[in-house]
Amino acid sequence: MTMKYKLDETVLEDLDKGFCVLEVLFDPDEQANDYRFLTTNAAFERQSGLANAEGACISALSARVEQEWLDAFGRVAKSGRAERFELHAPSFGRWYDAYAFPVSTVLRHHVGVLFNNITGRKEQEARLRRSREVFKALVTAGTYSAFRMSTDGRIMYPVDSESLERTADPIVDWIDKLIPSESRAHVRAAVDEAIATKSRFELEHPVLFAGDKQRWVLSRAVPVMDAQGTITEWFGVGTDITERRKVEEALRKSEERLRQFAQASSNILWMRDADTLQWTYLSPAFERIYGLSCQEALCADNPRAWLELVEPDDRARVSAAIQRAREGERITFEYRVRRPRDGELRWLRDTGFPITEEAGKVVLIGGIGQDVTEIRRAQERLEASEERLRASVEVGRLGLWDWNVRTGAIHWSDEHFRMQGYEVGEVMPSYEAWKTRVHPDDRERLEHELHRARETQGEFVAEFRTLHPDGTVRWLNGRGRFFYDVAGQPVRMIGAMIDTTERRELEDRQRVLVAELQHRTRNLMGIIRAVADKTVLASSGLPDFRSRFRGRLDALARVQGLLSRLKEHDRVTFDELICSEITAMNGEASRVRLSGPKGVRLRSSTVQMLAMALHELATNALKYGALGQPDGQLTITWTLEENGAGSRPWLHVEWRETGVEMPPDTAPRGAGQGRELIENALPYQLGAKTRYSFTPDGLHCVISVPVSTAAEAA
Repeated sequence: MTMKYKLDETVLEDLDKGFCVLEVLFDPDEQANDYRFLTTNAAFERQSGLANAEGACISALSARVEQEWLDAFGRVAKSGRAERFELHAPSFGRWYDAYAFPVSTVLRHHVGVLFNNITGRKEQEARLRRSREVFKALVTAGTYSAFRMSTDGRIMYPVDSESLERTADPIVDWIDKLIPSESRAHVRAAVDEAIATKSRFELEHPVLFAGDKQRWVLSRAVPVMDAQGTITEWFGVGTDITERRKVEEALRKSEERLRQFAQASSNILWMRDADTLQWTYLSPAFERIYGLSCQEALCADNPRAWLELVEPDDRARVSAAIQRAREGERITFEYRVRRPRDGELRWLRDTGFPITEEAGKVVLIGGIGQDVTEIRRAQERLEASEERLRASVEVGRLGLWDWNVRTGAIHWSDEHFRMQGYEVGEVMPSYEAWKTRVHPDDRERLEHELHRARETQGEFVAEFRTLHPDGTVRWLNGRGRFFYDVAGQPVRMIGAMIDTTERRELEDRQRVLVAELQHRTRNLMGIIRAVADKTVLASSGLPDFRSRFRGRLDALARVQGLLSRLKEHDRVTFDELICSEITAMNGEASRVRLSGPKGVRLRSSTVQMLAMALHELATNALKYGALGQPDGQLTITWTLEENGAGSRPWLHVEWRETGVEMPPDTAPRGAGQGRELIENALPYQLGAKTRYSFTPDGLHCVISVPVSTAAEAA
């Protein structure tokens, strides 16, 4: 019969991730060769593509069963240890992130699996790898020289075009060293603007080579940012455009009507015949972007050849846009082209406009084509960075805020809402909505800290409590900073909060434990001091003192061992205490009969004194009583009176020795200190009731002591 697990409807059934419980099947060689689905959640079919899977084996649902999945599930089933892995399922055309874990210690082959379809992410990673290779191909092709630049723009590091790693010593103050004096201010201003705006740096400028020979370079650089959006360096390429500049100069002199177009350094300037759509002019930038010479593009049937370079999905839209320009409309459209020589994909933004004759007929279509590939890539990197930041905030459970001080508008992250006891989007974020949920006892202090940070331009750091509508109190630690305009007035505040409730609770618990440890230590030292004093008085000499004192310290050590293993709110039970003492009787425990209920919890304050009393009784029994004579027997019984004196539970312990040859008219030797402890110390310190007497065949002792109530146990 197939076993079906009942899912928690409020948890697993509402998960976006797929969940199932499998029974892993093994062949005679203990190799996993199949698995059967026992239970699935609502998201299972959507994530896996398998319908009606419960009760069926994977071999019946799929023509191919991947061995990697069998091995993974088999390891979890056999080892009993959970595993997380990413595996490909070619038969389904998907990648999965899976977490497999044992669901039963009895049914060893039953494995729970929580999984998520990550095919999209894997494809995106593959595209990113291809994009990096394409970028590397760009840098290694043509007359590019790659470089890295420091965050302040002062230092340039030459980079190997193949490895993209630094290849030489850094060039410090490169603008002063490489740029002619008349161009330095212009280049420095462009670099400073790019740094200030965190935008792409692109500039044509002259460069001094060896022998003061000057050439023109097109420098392009983009900021490289970490996950927090902080620029770590600039990466760029420099293109020798000296020859292109010479061509443009010649064109400016010979063709004045193209002068404005030819000045463009990074865009394609083009012109088409409105009737045939044949290109009649292309600027040199065409060659750099398209990877074709202008001469190749201008010959033959170039409209058809050009359209073949456009990505198939964009061709209809591009053709429609050109047709609108033929009809007299100004157009702007983006499209992708595939360079024929290296296969690189480039994004272009074309702006086309009709050129008419006197009669108003459109005779030419002029246009500017801008290579926006790097912009697109920067956008993709920015989106990826924002996604990483969002994921980090969610995983780290940070509550973020962004406060426009001038307008009062505030943005809260989702976690910020939850930290203050709001549902996400329940209220419009505002200062008052935040203040309302701050614990009344903390509001004045918190507003003082906020005011201080605002006036001193210092950092706001405060730990405070929030009071939720259901009465829940949570501790939060907030940290933020104001930003100011040129006049020194605050315009914005950004900050983050984390929930520190668990840390505060642990600190409180630690303080209680330290206080308890100090209390127990003082008590223990007092007991040891009293034991030492009593032992000295009762000892006949140093050897006798050493033997007696060591035995009593051992008894205390056993008690401390029991106390040290307790968890919070736990208590030492009487059966644990008596068994600990009896076990230490050096093999005489076989002559002891124990009878009583288990689990009678002792108050921690009584354990040490009661243990010393039991130790004295056991020591005397070994030396002089039932355990020291061949025919002696020791019986220890205990009962629990639930509602004894003072309406408290009482433990009654009876110690009875039999078969002991008693000296005539006297008690056994050595009973003095133990008897004093039982008859005097226990009643005085523990409120106990005791009886200590010698019968004709041995000692009879009864000890009654109050024990922990249920409330104390909690």
